[in-house]
Amino acid sequence: MATITDTRKISTETEEQYLWRIGQSVDSGELESWDSINDIVNHELLGDDETLYRTESAWRKKYQAAKKFYNNCFSKMESIEYQQKLDVMNRELQRNTIKFRDQRRAWSKQNYENTRFDEVMDIIEDIIPTIGNANFQIHDIPKVDGTTDLLCCLADLHIGQTFKSFWGEYNSDIAKQELDKYLNDVIKIAKIHNSSKIHVCSIGDQISGLIHQTIQISNKENVIEQVKLAIEYISSFCYELTKYFEDVYFYNIDGNHSRLNPNKDNAIKDERLDDLIGWTVCNLLKHIYNFHNMTHRKFDSTIGEANIRNKNYLLIHGDVDTISKTGIGNLVTMLGFCPEYIVCGHKHTPAMNEFNGIQVYQSGSFAPSGDDYTISKRLSGMASQTVLVCDEQGVQCCYNVKLQ
Repeated sequence: MATITDTRKISTETEEQYLWRIGQSVDSGELESWDSINDIVNHELLGDDETLYRTESAWRKKYQAAKKFYNNCFSKMESIEYQQKLDVMNRELQRNTIKFRDQRRAWSKQNYENTRFDEVMDIIEDIIPTIGNANFQIHDIPKVDGTTDLLCCLADLHIGQTFKSFWGEYNSDIAKQELDKYLNDVIKIAKIHNSSKIHVCSIGDQISGLIHQTIQISNKENVIEQVKLAIEYISSFCYELTKYFEDVYFYNIDGNHSRLNPNKDNAIKDERLDDLIGWTVCNLLKHIYNFHNMTHRKFDSTIGEANIRNKNYLLIHGDVDTISKTGIGNLVTMLGFCPEYIVCGHKHTPAMNEFNGIQVYQSGSFAPSGDDYTISKRLSGMASQTVLVCDEQGVQCCYNVKLQ
């Protein structure tokens, strides 16, 4: 439908504004031509005195001059300024969109992790009463006139990890078999060296956990089953030792695999399931007279201490501290004293070093090489644990006990 243009001059319009409006209507086709409305324009602008009337070209040229000036100046300025404003608005919109997406991802991740944490703790709370199904009967305390003590490492049990390859095999059943063999070897070592007391040092990573995607894939048991099995295996191991030693001392520190939050940067240092495992083991065996809970002997959850025949043995997992001259120096500087010995795990291979008079004994792990990680890194090694024979002079000898 055609638009009817009001050709009358509005009372508030100037001459230029009126001509601009008429010219725009002619350009758009709403009015036929300048010639067709020339009489109207003359009457609206000049009144009834026809001697003053002008030709259509006079009005048209005046409009065209204004139009040329506008197109070559103001129109371009407005277009550029408007485009710049649009660009700024678009950039701000994009920034806000990205910010919103980041916040949404962060909230989703946090909510997932919080939900995951709550679920894990709820299930653990439910299973703790059922763990004590193993009946640890009170027995007579053995009498041993010993001249040495043993320090027995329990390092990197990694319950839950499952793999089988050309280079090695491991699962929770194999872990139990290895613990049984380890128990027999420890008893043999004690008889050889006339050992009356044993210090069992649980130095972290007793479960495989959920810290990496590759680990989650290789786990046969979920984290709850891992915790239950680790408690069962370690408590049974310690209980059997109480039948052969006058005193069994149990120490416990945390490793990195048992952290509740898979993200290392977001994980809280003291929230590790290794701590729960140690606490439960001690509660299951607290009625055994010659079993002693030494889990309080620690500076924090990552650094423990054992005093064996008046020698200081520092217990660490090994993920936080670098086993080097600088790393050990930083550790003892922070503690404010120099221990005679440091015992650690984490590297899954036995080793012995000495830094400025401090001897460092590194235990192997229950899991051998052969999983995806060790294969990709070209790491090879057998399952083993470290046992130290200790007297008043310190470490008398070191056993690298092979488990497979």
